[in-house]
Amino acid sequence: MSSKPISQPDIPQLGLVLFLVLGAIGALTPLAIDMYLPAMPTIAQDFGVTAGAVQTTLTVYTAGSLSANFYMVLLLIVLVVDRS
Repeated sequence: MSSKPISQPDIPQLGLVLFLVLGAIGALTPLAIDMYLPAMPTIAQDFGVTAGAVQTTLTVYTAGSLSANFYMVLLLIVLVVDRS
């Protein structure tokens, strides 16, 4: 019985690129919220809606951002586990 080492396909090294992309995604939510909050009264006035309706859009954005971050972390975990 011969034991040949099993060759694995080449795995691209994404260390720095992945770090920069995930960092940019993580910085996007606070930046967007910081720009959005001061504009809330103007947005409500321009669209003719209540302040509560505009606040709901911020809640939906934050929930979507959190779920997107969750899936990014999940993808990162899957990539790390698949390498081992």
